[in-house]
Amino acid sequence: MADIKKQKIAIIIPYFGKFPNYFPFWLKSAYYNPEFTFMIFTDNKNYKSKKNVLFINMNFSEFKKYFQQILNFKICLNEPYKICDFRPLFGEALQEYISDFDFWGFGDIDLILGNLSKFITPEILESHDKIYEFGHLTILKNNKLCNSLWKEKHHIKNAYRFDEALRIPTACHFDEMYGLTEIAREKKIRVYNSVDFADIDRKKFNFFMIGKQRKILPGLFEWKNGNLTFLCKDGNNVSKQSVAYVHFQKRPMKVAGKIKNADQFIMIPNKIIPNANALTYLKKQVIVKKYNYYKKDRLKEMIRNVRFHHAIRQRIYRRFIKKGYRKFILDRK
Repeated sequence: MADIKKQKIAIIIPYFGKFPNYFPFWLKSAYYNPEFTFMIFTDNKNYKSKKNVLFINMNFSEFKKYFQQILNFKICLNEPYKICDFRPLFGEALQEYISDFDFWGFGDIDLILGNLSKFITPEILESHDKIYEFGHLTILKNNKLCNSLWKEKHHIKNAYRFDEALRIPTACHFDEMYGLTEIAREKKIRVYNSVDFADIDRKKFNFFMIGKQRKILPGLFEWKNGNLTFLCKDGNNVSKQSVAYVHFQKRPMKVAGKIKNADQFIMIPNKIIPNANALTYLKKQVIVKKYNYYKKDRLKEMIRNVRFHHAIRQRIYRRFIKKGYRKFILDRK
């Protein structure tokens, strides 16, 4: 049986600018996953490499060069958020950093990690090439097949090709549903995609997960000594569900205390609280139906989707190619 400690895994996280206020909590949850090495490419010099978290200092322009040098056309990478579309290229572009690893992956820091090894087991690593399919955490085998998936010249209706996504200025989600995920399915590589994490719904204020009886119940998350648990009330009972990680979807979170001397903390819908009693907060939890933050954010999102919806962009792009503009669009440098 494979040993997860021998199956070395590198998670690559580029982040340029100021880290979110709850970054120390993410950092602590990463330290409790020693089987994974987290490589953070950043221009932020407030943190130093420690244990299994490596800070690789460089500016955004320097990081951009890693991708330009492996492509023969001019890429469109004008802001850090657009890096998401370049994540599938990490295995090739950043090979000098990950050559000694069996797996590489990418992820976000707007989340808190649980005990990943409990969910990504040696058996799963041994029998799969790709684990998970979302941008907040995806892991791929460090081999020629997975490192070159992004190059596939496919004709999938609802997915971009790399020569489209890497030339468009806005985010195309090429790292997940509109790119790598669909390409992996067409290529029929071995994919593991159990939903054992929590992806918070931005439309709702309260945290929701589906319980054992398939009832959707509101609750909170508790992190304790490396383990992450979702707790919710079901009548007079409290149910608990272990999860690999919780993804906040850029939700603003207040921090009520310091993580330095805390071995546990809870996450309620708008706050992270160190050394708090989860059951106490669960008993007095208030269900909030209106979420003003989301409404403001949603308006901007709707406008952006109308202007830059991926299907419209893709159809326009491919129509130009059909009409004979291939040389102008695809071969310009």
